[in-house]
This record gives sequence, C-alpha cells and structure tokens, in this order.
Amino acid sequence: MYLIYLFYAYLFLMVLTSFFLVMLNFVKQKNENYKKGKYSPKVLVILPCKGYDLELENGIRSLLSQDYKNYDLISVVASKNDAALTSIKKLGLKYILSDNKRFARASGKVRSLATAFLAYREAYDVFVVVDSDTICAKNWLSSLISPLYDKNIGIVTTFPLFIPTKKTGFWAYVKTVWGFVGLGLMENKKTRFAWGGSMAFRSSFIDDLALERFGRALSDDIALTRIAKERNLDIAYIRYGLVRIPSNDGVRKFMEWSNRQTALMVLGNKKILNYGIYFYAMNIILLVSSIIIGTFYNALIFLLLLPFAIGIIKSYKRSKILDLRIAIASLIINFIYILNLLNARSAKTITWRGRTYKLEQN
Repeated sequence: MYLIYLFYAYLFLMVLTSFFLVMLNFVKQKNENYKKGKYSPKVLVILPCKGYDLELENGIRSLLSQDYKNYDLISVVASKNDAALTSIKKLGLKYILSDNKRFARASGKVRSLATAFLAYREAYDVFVVVDSDTICAKNWLSSLISPLYDKNIGIVTTFPLFIPTKKTGFWAYVKTVWGFVGLGLMENKKTRFAWGGSMAFRSSFIDDLALERFGRALSDDIALTRIAKERNLDIAYIRYGLVRIPSNDGVRKFMEWSNRQTALMVLGNKKILNYGIYFYAMNIILLVSSIIIGTFYNALIFLLLLPFAIGIIKSYKRSKILDLRIAIASLIINFIYILNLLNARSAKTITWRGRTYKLEQN
C-alpha cells in the first residue's frame, strides 16, 4: 500500500516538474529599450588570430564588408610564423604582433587584445572584439555600436549560431543545440555576460587600472564582464543570428570544446554549477521516468514529455535547420550539460589553442 502511495506521489512530482518546465518556455523577457541617437564613433575592430580557423577567409571578408563606415580592422597574432598570416596577408589585412612579455601572465587571446588596447586606445573611440572563427552579418558592426550612445551601457554583445558545415557529422548538430544554453543566459539580464567572440565598448572603458587587471586574465569574457558590473554599467544584448560560427566537430573535439566553455562559465559565475546540475538532472529524471512509466503503466504519462516537444520545436525555430539530428540532439542535450558541469566541478586546467591554463580567478 505504501509503495502505491509513494508511486502516486512520484507521479504528482513529475506532473509539477513538467508543468514548471512548460511554463518556463512561455516566460518572455522584457524588450530592452536603449537610448537612440546619432552616434558614429571611430571604431577599431580587433581580430585575434592563432592558427587557421574553419572558413577564416570568409570571416575576414565579412568583417571587411560591414555597412558601418567609420571603422578599421586589425588582426593580432602571436608570432610571424602563425598559420593565420597566410590568409591575413592574402586579404591585405593589417596586423600586429602581441606583446608576449608585458602580458605574459594572460591567455593568448587576452594577451593579443591587451596589446591592441594599449597601442590604440588613444586613436579610437570604440573597440570591437571578434573571434577568428566567426562570420558576421553585414549590419553586425552597426548593430553593436548603436547602443553605446547610452552612457549607462558599458558593453554591447551578441551570441553566435553554430552552423554545421556540409557533410559534417552528428556532433556538429549537437553543438548547434548546445549553444542555445548560452542564448538563454544572454536573454536574461541577471545571467548575461560579455561574449568575447563579439562585443563592443568605448576605449575609455579600458583605462590604466582596467588594462592592468585585464592583462593578467585567463578569459576576456569574465574579466570585462566583471569590470562592467563593478562600475554599475549595463551589458546590452543585441539580437541573435548576427554572428555565425561554422562547425564540423566530431565527438572528441566537441566534448573538449563544451567542457572548456562550461568550465569558463562556472569560473565566471559559480551559481551556474549547482543550479545547472539541479536543473538538468530534473530534466533527465522527467524524460527517463515518463518514457518508462508511459510504456509500462499508462500511455497518458507521455503527455509529460510536452516540455521536450516544445524544446525540439524551439531548436528548429532558432537553428532554422530542418534535420532529424537537431531533434535527437535536443533530447540528449541535458545529459551532455550534466557531463560538462560535473567535469567543470573538478577541472583544474583547460586546454585552449594548444596551451594549458590553470582555472583560477584573476
């Protein structure tokens, strides 16, 4: 008798969980209205490069053809032997070498950015940072610059859509769906961060104190987000889809990437760890329980899978990719998030562009 009561109590908890997850899909963030005005500062777009990225040349071409007029584009590389220089020189892009001595404590990307900040902060009104694996829409730069008219905005950022390349495997589609967790963080002001692959801020933001601190950082995302929050400056988020990142990841490459990204997110915000483990475990329990109980007890229990059906529909809508692998990835993604978070909880180092870094606060 007690087992029956316990079973029904468990069913009741499952119903509540399913209802809660469905309701989450209907919670809409308020539209953020930024002050608008005529604003056309002199902008430097900084492109740190190391090695050859997938479709690097197409990415550079997209940066050279922006509809915003008052800007320059410069690349920063670690050495004169970097593989990316072949494409950089081919497309006539100006480049400088990063200062490997002054900013020796920083990660390679941060070192490159700090070098450019120091060299050009008196010559430009706004800095824009973009990753070398991205392809940007024509209005990407003008969209990033516009909100900076509002003096309360410290950083403007967006978030990428990971696009599987032609004839790629299943894990590139998983990466597409995986990226939607970052999109969720961006859409909420409380969890928003400055994504280092696409962000803009005034050059005055990088004063001497900020540069000194930034020049020791592991992650540009974390360092700049903290500086903005400490100064009570807002981080503005502009619409999704302005930046695309081509992907042909296999399972090993994807897991290394997703573990690294999760470890950095946890380093930047410790609350993500416990909240994430609880939330994704709740999703997994509901998914597995609904399938088992619906199969062996009552088919009506399959109705509790509604939040997963909604999730699949949202994944198709966001990715605009009509492929069965998107649906499969949407169903297994909670298991992958759990693995990423458990790895982040014990990780002491990360490997990034061939170098190993300790995970420590800066």
